[in-house]
Amino acid sequence: MKSIIAEHSRGVLHGRLLLPWGGALLAVSLVLALGDPAAPRAVDADTAALLKGFAGLKTVLTLGALTLVSWRLLRPVDRRYLLGYALGVAAMAGATAMVWQLSHLGVASLFFHGGLFTLLFMGWRDVDPLSGLGRNRRP
Repeated sequence: MKSIIAEHSRGVLHGRLLLPWGGALLAVSLVLALGDPAAPRAVDADTAALLKGFAGLKTVLTLGALTLVSWRLLRPVDRRYLLGYALGVAAMAGATAMVWQLSHLGVASLFFHGGLFTLLFMGWRDVDPLSGLGRNRRP
């Protein structure tokens, strides 16, 4: 059995894998750089502890999504799906950073759940060309 990594050039594979990771890191960096430093002081201690717990859960979900997307990108993928995967993970990562900072929680919720639904939709519609399944076999 041939390795799927051997079937494709290293540059294309690394580029595909770096796009979601780079997008997630860029989103987190932007949120940290542009975040509201006064936001944590506006939340009482009990609410802050609850939100930090939610942020921890969102971190685990985001890392899980990033791992699954990276696993999917080991195989050939259409550019539209690659962009959708990268934007979905970046939205989730940026939203998680917003919750960690306790700033813009409404926007963070929209971005996190929007990114999650984007990844679910992309995964539902994506067909791996090497799997033998065609678009006509999708329900």
